[in-house]
Amino acid sequence: MALDAATLALVANELNSTLLDAKIDKIFEPTRDEVLMTLRTRTQTFKLLLSARSGSARVCLTKESFENPLTPPGFCMLLRKHLTGGRLTGLHMEPGDRIVFFDFLCTNEMGDLVTNTLAAELMGRYSNLVLIQSGKIIDALKRVDFEDSEIRQLLPGLPYTLPPKPNKPDFLATSAAAMVAAACVYFCLTFPTSKIIQYFERRMSRGDRR
Repeated sequence: MALDAATLALVANELNSTLLDAKIDKIFEPTRDEVLMTLRTRTQTFKLLLSARSGSARVCLTKESFENPLTPPGFCMLLRKHLTGGRLTGLHMEPGDRIVFFDFLCTNEMGDLVTNTLAAELMGRYSNLVLIQSGKIIDALKRVDFEDSEIRQLLPGLPYTLPPKPNKPDFLATSAAAMVAAACVYFCLTFPTSKIIQYFERRMSRGDRR
């Protein structure tokens, strides 16, 4: 089952508490839409599943065993090249979106320290995993070219941009008072005034003054 933004925020917070400073030991791609990472802390080993399946996109810790292909797919090899041995230095969400960013401090081919970011975009049939360095796309699990989308492309070398946001408020950034006010407006616009008056008259007649 796909995760909504509120649930994903809780998951991301838990992953950040558990995996911060952990190092990537192994990377697998058991299916064409999933990546499995083994991360080690000083005392424990965890398996992190990143799924870009359209009907069940998610990030989570797992104890499940997976059968991996004999020949690693290209994206798996790319992740191994850029992320193996990297240390998780940060994990955050894009407000209002189901996108989780994993920041890893890694060593490149020249021996320099670089930050590589793996973006898990968990948005239904548009779900994807994108590897980013210095704001540019290294590659994506599912490449998106100009024929696939005129608005946003995910191709090696292009700047990484966020997907267009839907025209709706961010639930996680909305105060309780604002939610109540919005509900009242919706209630008043949806039901005729006469119905609203009758509703409160019935409650008052029963002695319910709340």
